[in-house]
Amino acid sequence: MKMPTMAEVVAEEATLQFTKFDNQTALAIGNQLVALAQERHAAVTIDITRCRQQLFHAALPGTAIDNDEWLKRKINVVYQFGVSSLHKQLEMTAQGRSIEEASC
Repeated sequence: MKMPTMAEVVAEEATLQFTKFDNQTALAIGNQLVALAQERHAAVTIDITRCRQQLFHAALPGTAIDNDEWLKRKINVVYQFGVSSLHKQLEMTAQGRSIEEASC
C-alpha cells in the first residue's frame, strides 16, 4: 500500500467531516465496518471513540490485545495533537523524527 502524502491527508481531514455524529452514527458505521471486514475475512479491531467515550468496539477473529493497545496509542495521538495519527506520523517523518519524539 502506498503511503499518502501530507497534502492528501490534510485534504481528507478537511473533507471527511460529519455534520452530525452521535451514538447511532457510531453504531451504524461500526456495524458496516464489521460486515465489510467479515466479507473480506480481515482480522481487524475497530474502535470508534468520541470525547474519550468508546461508542463502538469490535475485535474480529485473529486479533489480540496488541490490537487494542495499538488503537489506544493512535487515539491518544489524536487527543494530544488534534490531528490524525497518520498526519502526525507524516509530519514527524518529514522532520526526521519519530512519533515518540513528538511531545519532546
